[in-house]
Amino acid sequence: MLSLQFDQYYHVRKNQGFDQQEATKNLLQVNLPELLEKAAFTKLVDQDLREVEQAVQNIPFPYSEIVVVGLGGSSLGPKAIYEAVSHKTKQLPIYFLDNVDPDLVSEVAGKLSFTNTLFLIITKSGNTSETIALFHYLSDRLKERKLDPKTHCVLITDPEQGYLRSLIPQGYPSLPIPPAVGGRFSVLTNVGLFLSLLLGLDAKKLLEGGSHVLNQAHTQPPIENAAYKLSLFQYAEYSGGRNIHVLMNYGDKLTQLTHWATQLYSESLGKINTHQRPVGFTPHPARGVSDQHSQLQLFQEGPDDKSYLFLTAGPTSAPRIPRIDDSRFTYLENRPFQELFHAEYEATVESLTEAKRPCVRLKMDALDEFHLGAFFLTLELGTVYLGHFLEVNPYDQPGVETSKQLTRNKLTAAGQEI
Repeated sequence: MLSLQFDQYYHVRKNQGFDQQEATKNLLQVNLPELLEKAAFTKLVDQDLREVEQAVQNIPFPYSEIVVVGLGGSSLGPKAIYEAVSHKTKQLPIYFLDNVDPDLVSEVAGKLSFTNTLFLIITKSGNTSETIALFHYLSDRLKERKLDPKTHCVLITDPEQGYLRSLIPQGYPSLPIPPAVGGRFSVLTNVGLFLSLLLGLDAKKLLEGGSHVLNQAHTQPPIENAAYKLSLFQYAEYSGGRNIHVLMNYGDKLTQLTHWATQLYSESLGKINTHQRPVGFTPHPARGVSDQHSQLQLFQEGPDDKSYLFLTAGPTSAPRIPRIDDSRFTYLENRPFQELFHAEYEATVESLTEAKRPCVRLKMDALDEFHLGAFFLTLELGTVYLGHFLEVNPYDQPGVETSKQLTRNKLTAAGQEI
């Protein structure tokens, strides 16, 4: 399953040893199920998969490539699933149009056959301007080739409202996103499940992994619960002055999971709290081993304003390092790359621990659908607990809405000038 390991030197404030019971005693007497009453994403683990399974069967042509069109949680979740378990999927090209950078749009469109391309158009609100713009651009490219967009596009959106929903009576196939589930919590809705099934993954196992973690939240005392203990670590370090939380993955298949977590933490927690104070730590993704050669110097000797979450999964098979005709490198010969990789990981954690930097490790015992679902729920539940500690609503995003309105205003004004 998932295991959580705190390193030997774990402290809340600089130059002060950490006593878990003392530092968190006022936070241990909580009712975890009560904290989750408003968490709509917890209902997802019991959802009926028949509708999304039927949608996969109803695709009217043999697709040989898939394009996911969406921003934020509409792309980060599916991309994290695909990258993490790509070794188990059907081997076909997947493209993510998760930006309106014109170079990206042109590059992806130039690679597509369109004839055998399936487009997943995803926006929870149905009104995301970037997604709507990309959808119409791609629809025009399909029409230029005498192809029907209603055959090649599946709309995944709100079940009742929004621009995309208004198109569905024209004949577009669609799947709903539960209105109460925010985009950053939507990975186990049709946002992530439809792509999983298209790729031949076991969507039921994803939900079972999440269900396992949710059951722990309802049965374990807080001090034994991994999601709650992780949130305590993050909150204690944040309260002690460490307002940057480094998410360092050792395993490239885990990279997109750290980007998914970055949105989850940023959009859920970076807010004005009930006391009118700005709160929230800054999540910072880092990639092991490569970022040891670019960021570790800062982590080890720079400002002591960071805590560290190391994400690993195992075990994996690995090629071996061959003989090297140089005595300086005999210690590498005939070792699996995995052994070198793991030694680098352990050395990084040890060096940070010796530098009195707080570290915690989160390990998935296997990289499969069950453990992936468990990972998603662990971090989502932990985010709810952090919202409780920080006294913010983890489900809204008022700052993002302001930026969206300003974008619309600028484009409207530019249109009037023309």
